[in-house]
Parts: sequence; C-alpha cells; structure tokens
Amino acid sequence: MFEEMVLDPSLKCTEWNHQPRSLKVFGEIDTESARKLNHLEKSPVSTIVIYICSPGGDVYAVQSLLDAIRCCTKPIATVGLGLVASAGAVLFTAGDDNLRFMAPNAKMMIHNVSVEMGGSVTMAELR
Repeated sequence: MFEEMVLDPSLKCTEWNHQPRSLKVFGEIDTESARKLNHLEKSPVSTIVIYICSPGGDVYAVQSLLDAIRCCTKPIATVGLGLVASAGAVLFTAGDDNLRFMAPNAKMMIHNVSVEMGGSVTMAELR
C-alpha cells in the first residue's frame, strides 16, 4: 500500500532520480532532519514522504522536526521501516491522516515518559 504513495507516476525516470522527494530518518534523530525537511518544502513534489527507521533520539531535535512538519504546507506521509521506537514513534504519528504506513516487518515501540532531574539533593527535596 505505501508503495503507491512513494512513487509519483507523473515524474519521468530521470526526474525521479534527481528530484528531492523524501526525508530519510535512519538512526538517531538529530536537528539536521528539520533542516532537510525545510529544503523539501521548497521542492516541486506534491507529497513529502518521511521514511523512519529509528530507535529514537534527542527529544529537542524531535520537537524541532515536529514544529517544521506543522509549518509545512504540503501533505506529509510517514513510512515506518524496521524499528520505529521512542522519539521515532512520536515522529511517525506526525504524518497526515491516512498517510501513515508501516512496512510489513516494521516494529513500533512506545514507552512511558521518562524524566531526568539534575541539581543538588536539596533542590530535589524542594520539588
């Protein structure tokens, strides 16, 4: 099913190979992905496809990417490949309705929120 979204039959083969059309988020998510998404927004492709195979990553980088997706005027399709976990799962849910796809062998892992606290013991006791 997700192959239909990815391939745009209106593009010729030579255009397809040189057309920026997707964002690949493989490995840990970092702030570079948001910059690449902004570049795709300017391309002539009608739907942006985000391929995700990620164990998660920096929560601030994911929030930055989610903000970039919300500002995007083009439809966003998300495709889960392999492991889609933690922040990768949050990113997966940012795809537009009816444009979220999981490959047949992909796995998604969602966990409870985890919190880290820093400071002295006195500061922790006050909270």
